[in-house]
Amino acid sequence: MNNRIREAFGEVHADEALKQNTKDFLADKIHKSQRKSKPSWLSHRLVPALACLLFTVVGLTGGAWLYFTPTSAISIDVNPSFELELNRFDKVISINGFNNDGEALAAELDVKFMDYTDAIDQILEDDCITDYLSQDELLSIVVSGADQEQTDRVLSYVQSCTSGQQNVYCASGNSEEAAAAHDVGLSLGKYQAFLELQELDPSVTPEQIQGMTMKEIRMKIATLSESSSQEESSVPQNGQGNGSGQGNSHGSEGHSSGWGKADN
Repeated sequence: MNNRIREAFGEVHADEALKQNTKDFLADKIHKSQRKSKPSWLSHRLVPALACLLFTVVGLTGGAWLYFTPTSAISIDVNPSFELELNRFDKVISINGFNNDGEALAAELDVKFMDYTDAIDQILEDDCITDYLSQDELLSIVVSGADQEQTDRVLSYVQSCTSGQQNVYCASGNSEEAAAAHDVGLSLGKYQAFLELQELDPSVTPEQIQGMTMKEIRMKIATLSESSSQEESSVPQNGQGNGSGQGNSHGSEGHSSGWGKADN
């Protein structure tokens, strides 16, 4: 099936201008042939042949447009950070890396034009991914898209095939969130983690997040959440006392030094 798809669409690269010019050319030929008062034997055969060619060109280019239009995406993040784009037929039409490790892994994976179920199975069995999981790293898989029915179906499959895996986090997102993530150079999975961390430490930047593993990001979130809870519980209810002010200042310094260490 995949080979037939490649053969059918592999050479189709017509843009809108080319399609319109082709239709105009063929329509003109048909019109001129029909205007002849005494059609020749050749014109009787040429008119249906040109009409057939017109429908074929329009059909192929229209089919290619449908096939190569993404309708959902699967963000996969450990430290390699990459995304699969799916079409309406549940086929992988592209794979894009969002950091150096992600680009390297995307170049190695041979999952284009596969059904997403086969692609996910192959990725989960890839040596790079299994090595990270064996080192107790965290794997994040986030599904997003404009087609909610497809998104729910893909997420359900991802959850079912990772249910026995340790340290795997599955979630959903939306197209607007995905676009915002790509604008700052992040996959959707890391972008969602970035937003969580930014609420605790507004100084954090997408560039800092990009090279971190999901485990490092989640550990930062846990550490800062715990620190924030301790600070809130230590503040006197009446708001008085110099100790609370000193504690808050120390906490802010701790956040800054923590990011510095993570980047080194």
